[in-house]
Amino acid sequence: MRPALLVIDDVVDKLLRWSVIACVAGCLFFLALGIIGRMFAFNISSYPEFIEILFAWSTFLGAALLWRERALLRVDFVQHMLPAGPSWILRIVIEVGMLIFAALMLYYGWDFATAIKEYTPFLQADRVYWYLSIPVSAAIMAGYSVAALYELLAHPLRGQAAESKQQEIL
Repeated sequence: MRPALLVIDDVVDKLLRWSVIACVAGCLFFLALGIIGRMFAFNISSYPEFIEILFAWSTFLGAALLWRERALLRVDFVQHMLPAGPSWILRIVIEVGMLIFAALMLYYGWDFATAIKEYTPFLQADRVYWYLSIPVSAAIMAGYSVAALYELLAHPLRGQAAESKQQEIL
């Protein structure tokens, strides 16, 4: 039987992947609908609002997915030049910095999302649903940073524990 955290990780991974795919597909659908509507003089004035919310969610959920996979672009030649001990310490410092960034993004994203009282022009939908993409993705990022820190601290000097999913760009 697999540990519960691995099962949760798999569920979050699949939710993130399919959410990003659905948001991008939805953006393409509404863009095509807008183009077809203009060709046949059929006005759909609210389609940009759907594209905005789908684009916002795909951007931030996609960033969280890349964060989970350790696939965000970074320069790590210094880390690879260092011996195992200093490299491990540097990885911890980097991960703490990433956690602080995610925590700040969560705090200020939530503050921003809940403070804004703005409505879309055509649908009159509260834009809080657009802005909630920021703290939701930040919470996912923070969770994965905590998990990476735990892995680094639980298995010190064990190679690339927190970077096992990192892909090299050649």
